[in-house]
Amino acid sequence: MKQLFPDIVTIWLDAHIGDPHYHAHLKAAFASNIDPTNPKPVELSKQDRNYTAWNELDSRIPHQIGIPCELKTFVDINQCLQCIRDSMTRDKRIFLIVSDSMGQYIVPRIIEEYPQAFHNENGEASISIYIFNFYLISSMEWLFDCMDYALAFSHETDLLWRLVHDIARYYAENGKKLLDRNILPDTHQALIYFNWASVLCHHAQRITRYQDFKFLEDLKEWRYQCEEKNQS
Repeated sequence: MKQLFPDIVTIWLDAHIGDPHYHAHLKAAFASNIDPTNPKPVELSKQDRNYTAWNELDSRIPHQIGIPCELKTFVDINQCLQCIRDSMTRDKRIFLIVSDSMGQYIVPRIIEEYPQAFHNENGEASISIYIFNFYLISSMEWLFDCMDYALAFSHETDLLWRLVHDIARYYAENGKKLLDRNILPDTHQALIYFNWASVLCHHAQRITRYQDFKFLEDLKEWRYQCEEKNQS
């Protein structure tokens, strides 16, 4: 069976968080919790002094089945835009976190350059944008023009839960497409996606008590259908 690799990338643009020597524990928590192959994600609420520095190579450490998880951080808007362009070219599903101070410059440019990325011919998005500001909110009037394209967060716990949940949904949607083809090799691959989504749901439950019960029930049913087809 062909080995699957996540076709996603999480990009974080922030003047401080993008620096390897700032917020190392925060980035380690995000990188590990969005990784469905990481059996022991870093807890966001428990600071660890071992995390003195962090870079994107730390988010590519293979775990159970050797699948890297990409978290790329930037302090420069142009470099970040180039990464987005490269990811678009490679058909990556992009999850972009950006500070409000940089978001006011980069988000309108993304909307202008890639309007189809938010709603393609199949009604699907290839990018999700999350505005993150620790302090809410000095000057975010610009965000009102972008409310249909971005979500705003002022607390890292809420942001991480939503990010993990959205990635889990993306994996589940991919799995459902494969399951609906009703072809055995695709069903095997669909089960991998559903298992990844389930792991991320478990990660999300450790982040906050909130649960999307409808999604969890759907995921349980889809996994059951896969297992039934694989055994038949």
